[in-house]
Amino acid sequence: MKRLLIVATALLLLIEPLTAQAAPSLTQYSAAASGSSNQPQIIWELKGLGRLSAEMQFAPNGQILLPLAGQLASVDTGGELQWNVQTAAGSLGRPVCIPKGSIYAPSTSSIQELGPNGAPGWAFTVYPSTSGTINQWLGCGQNNLYLPLASGLYVLDQAGGLVSLSPWSTSELHDTKLPPDYTFLAGAITGSACYVIDSTDNIQYQMSVFDINGNFLWDCGFPGLKQAYIAAGSDGTVFTATALKIVNRVSHDMVSSFAQGSSQPQWQTGIDENINFLGLSLATTGSLYLALDGKIYALNAKTGAIEWNVLFYKLASPVAVDNNGYIYGGCSDGRLIAIDPTGKLSWALSLDSSISHAPLVGADGFLYVATDSGNLYKIKAVSDE
Repeated sequence: MKRLLIVATALLLLIEPLTAQAAPSLTQYSAAASGSSNQPQIIWELKGLGRLSAEMQFAPNGQILLPLAGQLASVDTGGELQWNVQTAAGSLGRPVCIPKGSIYAPSTSSIQELGPNGAPGWAFTVYPSTSGTINQWLGCGQNNLYLPLASGLYVLDQAGGLVSLSPWSTSELHDTKLPPDYTFLAGAITGSACYVIDSTDNIQYQMSVFDINGNFLWDCGFPGLKQAYIAAGSDGTVFTATALKIVNRVSHDMVSSFAQGSSQPQWQTGIDENINFLGLSLATTGSLYLALDGKIYALNAKTGAIEWNVLFYKLASPVAVDNNGYIYGGCSDGRLIAIDPTGKLSWALSLDSSISHAPLVGADGFLYVATDSGNLYKIKAVSDE
């Protein structure tokens, strides 16, 4: 790959409250109207927010951040819209937060800092962009921000200053042109490294690994991918789920585990499916959940052994797991489903439309679910225990 030195500039983007559109409307539900005590109950519904462009996130102050098309909204756990600000053109990625309260919203090739109240801070934009899959992922760790783009991995400090720009491999240090087609698939941050799965030619994919300062460490190849996900454990272990464009007798979709600092997988488990991956989730219970289009695999995170795999009709979202090991996912027919740790369906609740983004499990034990029609729900979940 050839590379052109990119001029990166910090720009203050226009941020202002959105007043032209109708205000979202909140409906509170009583326990009697929502169902019996042994069934999931809708606590409130906030209508008219808009469709998510990436996964929701909790802010340090406990509010729910919803990335939308060029907007970021913040809703408290009582269902009140706190602020809704315009950020940049195009869809936002999943916001990143730090304990002191700053929020960082990635979009295409930029980062916008916001305060806890939505007030704008610094902005960082990289020009030019290239063709290929638009990156909306941003990593945060060790007081730095990590933005992977065609020109390399940008590392910024939390004040918006450029720390480093690192090429995807040491062979690219002296190249002078950008790749014609850059594709980003997945990224993750551990305590000591940044992992990125991408491609500069849409044919050969690789997982590139950098230290916390953006220094290139190693990479490994993944030829012919169509999808990839990464989940990071608290001990520095990284799990990857890779789906191939073409599956045959010798090439399979795969879930792999990489120990901290190792370029060789400690285990790999083949997945005999040729359907779309939806997400990879690591639970505190020690299980790893791979959500597919209509199916869930549960694997032992230490050994890679498949614990169970079960069909779930019209499953359409990544899954979230609570502290008791219950798994929650959304379906294309509007059902929110709860699955017990053995893979058995515990309950299903019908909402207004398809659910293509993972539910959020709150510290208060409630579920927060966004539907594709642009509505947000707070739900009291129940278990079979």
